Amino acid sequence: MVENERITVAYHELGHAFASYITSKGKRIVEGVTITPHEKALGVTFQTETYDAVLRTKESMYEDIAILLAGRAAEEVFMHSITNGASNDLERANAIAYEMFMVYGMNDTLPMLNVTRYADKLSESTKGKIEKEISDVLMTQYEKIKSLIQNHRDFFEYAKDILMENEFIDKKGFDELARNYHLDEVKY
Repeated sequence: MVENERITVAYHELGHAFASYITSKGKRIVEGVTITPHEKALGVTFQTETYDAVLRTKESMYEDIAILLAGRAAEEVFMHSITNGASNDLERANAIAYEMFMVYGMNDTLPMLNVTRYADKLSESTKGKIEKEISDVLMTQYEKIKSLIQNHRDFFEYAKDILMENEFIDKKGFDELARNYHLDEVKY
């Protein structure tokens, strides 16, 4: 990887770690962040859930979408461009939003209907409204996390420098960075 790509990957992975930390409220632990390629990924944010939730709230699904989109948002904020590195993140964020609206009835257009059973019976107008709602949710979460990333540039710049030098930040190091930059006070 060339240097500029390493920097992009660093910001991308820090976006995921930042979003995971600020949305977790104790549900997720950032175990580490690396810019060392891992399987098909150019970098990885390691996180674990503190418990296995069976029921998912609409809000927790919004948070998951924000975590997935935070890598791309960080790329845009710091590199002033986006890359194809977020393709899997986008696929997964879209899948969550789609399930919210089509399977769980978490939408304004048809809030009490599992739309997947009736998708072939929906009018083009209704399908268009659902697609717009899904797109709006994705964009709202993207803009929200992007704004928070912009407001915490100092954290990102310092953490990026550590990643560039060491290629890895472990749990202890990330928790220390989060404390030093008061990330526990960030409201999502």
